[in-house]
Amino acid sequence: MGKINIFGDHYDQGRDYQSSSFQQKISDSELWSSQLLAGSSEQRIEEEVDKKFFKLLFLPIIFVASLFIGQLFNLQFIEANNLDFLAQTNRLRSQLIRAPRGIIYDRNSQPLLRNTSEYQLVLNPTLLDSDSAKLEQDLQAISQIIDLDHQAKLDQIQSKLRQRETIVIADKIEKDQAISLQELEADLSGFGVEIRPSREYLYPEEFAHILGYTGRVTAEDLERSDQYQVTDIIGKLGLEQQYNQTLSGEDGKIQFEVDSTGQPIRFRPSQEPVDGEDLVTTLDLGLQEEAYKVIEKYSNQAGSGRGSMMAIDPNNGEILAAVNYPSYDNNLFDKGIGQADYDQLVGDPDKPLFDRLIGGSYPVGSIIKPLISLAGLESGVIDQTTTYNDTGSLIIENIYDPSIVYQFKGWNPAGLGPVNVIRALALSSDIFYYIVGGGYKDLIGLGGERLTDWYQKFGLGKLTGVNIPGESAGNLPSPAKWAEVGRDWLLGDSYNISIGQGELLATPLQMLYATASIFGGGKFYQPNFVKSIGDQVVESKVVQENVYSEVNRQLVLEGMRQAASSLGTAGSIFASLPFRVAGKTGTAETSTESGDSNQIRSKAHAWFTVGAPDVNTQIVMIVMIENAGEGSAFAAPAAQEILSWWAENRY
Repeated sequence: MGKINIFGDHYDQGRDYQSSSFQQKISDSELWSSQLLAGSSEQRIEEEVDKKFFKLLFLPIIFVASLFIGQLFNLQFIEANNLDFLAQTNRLRSQLIRAPRGIIYDRNSQPLLRNTSEYQLVLNPTLLDSDSAKLEQDLQAISQIIDLDHQAKLDQIQSKLRQRETIVIADKIEKDQAISLQELEADLSGFGVEIRPSREYLYPEEFAHILGYTGRVTAEDLERSDQYQVTDIIGKLGLEQQYNQTLSGEDGKIQFEVDSTGQPIRFRPSQEPVDGEDLVTTLDLGLQEEAYKVIEKYSNQAGSGRGSMMAIDPNNGEILAAVNYPSYDNNLFDKGIGQADYDQLVGDPDKPLFDRLIGGSYPVGSIIKPLISLAGLESGVIDQTTTYNDTGSLIIENIYDPSIVYQFKGWNPAGLGPVNVIRALALSSDIFYYIVGGGYKDLIGLGGERLTDWYQKFGLGKLTGVNIPGESAGNLPSPAKWAEVGRDWLLGDSYNISIGQGELLATPLQMLYATASIFGGGKFYQPNFVKSIGDQVVESKVVQENVYSEVNRQLVLEGMRQAASSLGTAGSIFASLPFRVAGKTGTAETSTESGDSNQIRSKAHAWFTVGAPDVNTQIVMIVMIENAGEGSAFAAPAAQEILSWWAENRY
C-alpha cells in the first residue's frame, strides 16, 4: 500500500527509489577509500567529526518537524470545531425581519397613527470586496441612480469600517430607485436595499407632544444601551419613547446559505418576529381636536400665540385631552427632518417643540387659592366663619425701622369688603389669602414652613409620575431651602406664594393634579395616558387620600361654584351650559423675557381651572393662555367653548 503524503500531491505515493549512475560511482569511490585507509587515525577523527556534523544538521530539522506535526494535531483535533464554525459563518448569512410596531389608539379605538415603510440603501461591511477601487466603482454606479456624493460617502464608509456594523448609505429612496438598485445588487459588493419601518401620524399637530415620534438610533442612543443596532428605529419623545420596548415587539431573523458569489442557495428555519403590543390611550380624539382649535383661536386673539389645555377624569386620573400650542408636525422627524426645517423649529421664539403642559414651569396666580383655602382650614388657621376685611391693601412696617412701610395690594384697590373663605374664593381676594398665608398683626397665618409643607402635600415641587417623559417638578421655595443659601424668609415671601406669585412655579399638570382631587372626593390619582397595553388593562393608581376632610372639601367646592357663576370673577360665561360648573380664574404676573422687545410678553398669564358638572364631576380642565392678561378674558371663555362641545358630544 502506498505511503500517505502530507506535504503535497507532487510527491508520488509508494514510488521505489532508483540510484543514478553518477551516484553509484561516488559510492564505489568511497568504498575504495575506506579500504585503503582502514585502521588509520585520520579515519577515526573524520568519522567522529561526521557524526557530530550530522547530529547538528538534524537537530533543527527534527525541531521544525515537531512543530509542524504539533500544529497538524492541533488543527485536526483541537481547532476542528472552531474552524468548522468559521466555515459555516463564512457561508451563512442572516437578514433581520422587522416586527410590526404596535398601533396607538384613542380611548374609543380610533387609530392615531399607522405603520408605513420606506426604502433605504445599506452596506454590510463584512461583505465588502477587499479592493478599495471596487468600492469606489460601486458608489459611482449607485450615484447614477440616486443623488449621492460618492466621494463623501466613501469617506464616511472608510471611517466606519472598523465598527463592522451596517452603514446606512441613503434613506427615503423612491420605489423606482429601489427597484433599479436591486437590479444592480448582483454587481455590487456588500450593498443592499432594505425596507425601513416608518410611522404616519394622522393628527400630527394635535398629538405631537403626546405621541412623540420614531427615528433612527443615534450615537448617544447606542452609548446608553447595548440592545440597539445602528439600523434600529426607536421611539423618540412622548408615548413612543415611554413605551418603546412594548411597542417594538421582537424582531425576527431569516438565515440562508450562500455560494461563493454570495448568492442565496438554501434557506434555513427562521425566527419569526413578534408583533409589538398595541396601546389604547385615555385620550378622546374628538375632544383633543376641538380643544386644539379653541386654544389656537384664543392664543392668537390674545396676541401671544401660545397656550395649553389639559383635561382629566377626576375619578381615575385618566387624561382626556392635552393640548400644546403652537405645535409641530411630528411626521417631519419620523421621515428624517431636514436641516432647514429643524433650524426653523428650534429658532421659533414661540417654542413649538416645547411641552408646556408637563415641562413648563409658570407662576400660577389665583388658581392656587383653592389649595391654600384647604391648607388654612385643615390647619385651623381659619374656619367657615372666619371673616377678614378686604380694604384693598395691607400695610406692613419694617421690623427694624417702623418708619419704613411696605404695601401689599389686592387686585381691587377699593377693596372687596368682609370676606369669608367662600366669598374670598368667589371674588379672588388677595388680602384674605395674604392673611391666611402669612398672618397680619395679631392674626396668625400659616407661615412659610407650614405653607410650603401643605403645597408639597398637594404635589407642588415634585413630579406627578405621569407616564410620559420630560416632566418638570416646577419650583417650590421654602424657608429651609433659603437657609441653605444664607437667605432669610420674609413675611413678603409668604404673602407672594399665598397668591401664586413670587418664586413659586408649577406646571399646568401639577395644578390639574391637585385641583382634580377637589372634584374626585379628595383622592389624588396619578395622571395617566394609557388605558391598556395589548390585553392588559392599566389600573388607576391612588397616590394619596384623606389629605383634607369632606367638610372642608365641600366648602372650597362651593367657593369655586360661586367663582364660576355671576357671583364671581368668571361672571356669566358658563350660564349657557346644561349643567353647573365650579372653577377658579387666575392672573399670574410675569416679566418680559430678557432681550425680547415684544411687550406682549410682559402681560400676565391667564389661567382657568374648572370641573363639570359640579356634582358627580366627569371632567376637570385647566386652560392657560400665555401673556393674555386676565384669566376671565381669554382662559375662561376658551374653557367654556370646550365644555360646550363636551356637553353636546360626551355628556
